[in-house]
Amino acid sequence: MTRITLTASLLLAAAALPSCGDAPAPAPSCEPSLTPTALIDNGAWITQSADEDPFFDHRPETIDCPEGALTSEGGVLDLDTGRCNYVAIKQPLLIDVQPCDTVQAVLIHEALFDVNPATAHVSILINGEIVFDQQIPIPSPSGLLTPRWQLPAGARAGDEIVLHLHNHGVNTWNLLSVNTVAP
Repeated sequence: MTRITLTASLLLAAAALPSCGDAPAPAPSCEPSLTPTALIDNGAWITQSADEDPFFDHRPETIDCPEGALTSEGGVLDLDTGRCNYVAIKQPLLIDVQPCDTVQAVLIHEALFDVNPATAHVSILINGEIVFDQQIPIPSPSGLLTPRWQLPAGARAGDEIVLHLHNHGVNTWNLLSVNTVAP
């Protein structure tokens, strides 16, 4: 091989290598939250209008939910479905949620009872995305729900979180928390 051919071969090989500008960008660093941090204030829920309700098709013609049917005491949201036949409430998130953060809700329901068999439905949405959705047969014994999820796109403080709940009969639910938790 001549010196010119070798130089030309090396130049062609070098031209085929990616330049620094072609290198893929490093993935953004994401450190999950290791300390439980509240995403909500159980005293800050407000009722959603029918136009805002993501479960509009579940909504009864008449919502009967007088003052005191939803209360916050000691940081716990109490929902009395004997006094409130349908719950669609919202509030802004208190903090940013990173895509690598694990979020957990803690809900308790007392024994679910009605004269006729039915189904309770509880759902949590963030920015319109259902992150937790469960149907529970009525009758059922009391229960503890501790769903966990991640938000692939994350969320920002001020983004909307929605709690949807309805069931038949006189039942009591408590939302204790929605927090980031250690993975």
